[in-house]
Amino acid sequence: MSDVVIRKKPTVAKEASIKSAPEIKKEKTPPAKSSFGKTASSKNFIARSPRSPFVEKPFKISQFRFKKYFIIAGALVFIGAGVFVLGYLSSVSVEVIPRQEFFLVDASLRSAFSDPSVIPLETIYLEEKNNMSRVTSGLEEISEKASGQIVIFNTYNSQPQVLVRRTRFETPDGKIYRIAKSIRVPGAKVEGGEIKPSSIEVTVFADDAGEDYNIGLSDFTIPGFKGSDKYDKIYARSKTPMSGGFRGTAQVVSADDIKTLESDLKSNLSENLLGRVKTQLPEGFIIPVDAFRVVVKESNFSAKTGERADTLNAGMTISFEGFAIRYSEIEKSLNERYLTSEPEGAVQIVNLKDLNYILEDINFDNKSMVLNVKGQVHAAWVVDKDSLISDLLVAKRGQRMEVFSRYSAIKDAKIVYSPSWWPFFPDQKEKVNINMTFIQFFQ
Repeated sequence: MSDVVIRKKPTVAKEASIKSAPEIKKEKTPPAKSSFGKTASSKNFIARSPRSPFVEKPFKISQFRFKKYFIIAGALVFIGAGVFVLGYLSSVSVEVIPRQEFFLVDASLRSAFSDPSVIPLETIYLEEKNNMSRVTSGLEEISEKASGQIVIFNTYNSQPQVLVRRTRFETPDGKIYRIAKSIRVPGAKVEGGEIKPSSIEVTVFADDAGEDYNIGLSDFTIPGFKGSDKYDKIYARSKTPMSGGFRGTAQVVSADDIKTLESDLKSNLSENLLGRVKTQLPEGFIIPVDAFRVVVKESNFSAKTGERADTLNAGMTISFEGFAIRYSEIEKSLNERYLTSEPEGAVQIVNLKDLNYILEDINFDNKSMVLNVKGQVHAAWVVDKDSLISDLLVAKRGQRMEVFSRYSAIKDAKIVYSPSWWPFFPDQKEKVNINMTFIQFFQ
C-alpha cells in the first residue's frame, strides 16, 4: 500500500483592498464664556460630578471692603482713645535734692513787744470761767438755829416804833424767833382819815437750835407788847419759810474740800484755756514753755469751812496771758548768725520745730523775754517750684536736665515718669509734682 498523500487544495487569497478608516472629526465645542463676557480658560473649571453641575457664584467685593475699612477705623479710634487716656492720666514727679547745710546752734534770742531792735513779740490774752461741785467730807456735831425773813407792820400810830436787839417774835404754836439788832419800824400813814400800815423787812433767828424751828409761812406777835394796845397793832408775817435749824452730827465743809475743789476747778479751766490757745494760735507762731501765766481773776464758794453742807459748789474765772513769736523770725536770726556764707536766695531750717526752746527770762510787765535755742540745725536752700515747673514745661526733651543746673538752690534732681513706660513730659503744670528730698544725717 502505497502511501497516499492527500494534499490540501491551496487557498487562493483574495486580494482585499484595505482602506484607511475614515477620520472621525471631533465637533469643536465653542469655549465657554464667563459672567464677565470673557472666554474662560480651561484651568478655571473644576471637574464636577454629572449630578452636580457647575454653577459660578458672583464675587461680593463691596462687602469685603466695608469690613476692612471698619476694622481699620475701629483700630484707629481705639489707639487714639488710649493715647488720650494716657495723656490725661500720666504725670511726672521731679525729685529734687536742694543744697543743704548742717550746723550746731546755742543762741539766746531777745524779743519784746515794743522794741524794733529785737525779735517782735506778740501777746495773747484769753479768759475762761466755769462752775464745779463736790461732796463735802467733813463730819461734826453741830447746833444751828433756823432763820428766815419776816415783814413787821405798824398800824399803831404815825410815830416810828423802835424794837431793841433780840426782840422776840412768837408763832401761834409758841415758837420764839428774835431779831439780831435794833430796828426802827416806820410810823403808820393816815390817808383820808384811815390808818394805813407801814412795814419793814428783817431777818429773825430761832430762839433755840434744832430742826423743830424749820417752819413754813406764819404770823407773828410780839410777846413784849402783850397787855398793851401795841400787841394787836404791831405784828409780823413771814416772807420766807424758816430753815437751817439742825442739831446733831452733820456733813460740813472742810478746809481740804475748799482746797481740792479750787485746785480741780483751776486745773479744768487751765486745760480748757490752753486748748483754746492752741486752736486759736495763728500758724507759724510758737508760745515757749512757761512763757505764759494763768491767773485766778475771781472765785466763790457756796459755803465756808466748818459750815454744814452736803455739797460744796464753786465758781471761778481765770485768765491766760502769754507771749508768742514767729518761727520765721527765729529762722532769720539763726541763719544770720550761723550760715557759713551769704546765701543765694532764701534758706529754710527744715527741723526748726524740733530744736530745743528754753525760756531764760520773762517780764510780763515790760512784755519781753529771752529765749534760748539749742540743737543741730538742718538748713536747706529754697527752690522756686513754680519757676522750675514753668522752665521744665517749655524745655525740649533733651534739655530738661540742663534746667536744673540753672538753679543754684538745687544740688541734684531727676524726673520720674508715671507710668514709667510713657516717657512724655506733660504740657500742664498741674501734672508736674515737685518733691523735695532732704538729707537726714549730719555731714
